Amino acid sequence: MATGNLMLSCTILFSELSYSLFIDFASILNFKIVQKSQFYAIQSRYLFPIVEQAYFDHHAEVAAFLGGDASLTISGDGRCDSPGHSTKYCTYTLILV
Repeated sequence: MATGNLMLSCTILFSELSYSLFIDFASILNFKIVQKSQFYAIQSRYLFPIVEQAYFDHHAEVAAFLGGDASLTISGDGRCDSPGHSTKYCTYTLILV
């Protein structure tokens, strides 16, 4: 696999772009990129396992930091767009006490 294919797939995934938006942008620039099936294959084979491992590593660090303290309280609240508008975007806040 070419390094560029892996790096481009990383860029699309980690910048939270969708493949379809990026392909539109690339076509305007006449920029050739990996096909959709290859992009998703790279994600599932290489990128998702890395993200999952990073999540579990961070989870273990947080658990070790908390030290099994049973007095942890988590509170949260979500806020969507302005009332009367679409609820496409939501901001969720968590507070650890």
